[in-house]
Amino acid sequence: MDTTEIDAILAGAKKPEASVPLCLRSDLQDQWETLEAELQAEDRAETPTLAKADSKRAKELAEQVRALQAEMEKSTITVTLRAMDRVPWKELQSAHPPRKDSAVDWRLGFNPDTFYDALIAASIVDPVLDEERLAKLLDAITAGQFDKLASTAWELNRSDVSVPFSATASRIASSSGGTSKRRSG
Repeated sequence: MDTTEIDAILAGAKKPEASVPLCLRSDLQDQWETLEAELQAEDRAETPTLAKADSKRAKELAEQVRALQAEMEKSTITVTLRAMDRVPWKELQSAHPPRKDSAVDWRLGFNPDTFYDALIAASIVDPVLDEERLAKLLDAITAGQFDKLASTAWELNRSDVSVPFSATASRIASSSGGTSKRRSG
């Protein structure tokens, strides 16, 4: 590969991204689960005179489930995260050094109590959030949602990226006359 080809590939380089939906009406989750369980039970119930799909109660429950889903969807923000460049990543880690008295910090190489908030802030590319809105968002989500944001940002920055191989695509392409070969490595 010559330098022109390398330059062309480098010019097209893009960092990996991932989107994380965050429902900010988590108070509705329990209601949804209750209604969904009732709907499942109604669907399993024997109804000798009516088909299950025609059950009046099942239809009512289905509409309630769908209405809750719609309400939860309206209250969902999809956050897009992108991997950082190498130097800002190293600077971020350096800005959150391990605490002297924490074995966990020393194993990780940083202070997780401050690092993950900063990692999320540095990795969010959409929506664009100022410091105040980001703080409100992080305060509005559950610990599990925060962990999902943090682990997604971590994975984007620390995971390897290579050309994937799809056995299904290869099988289908091969049976239709196309060719596909697995890349080494």
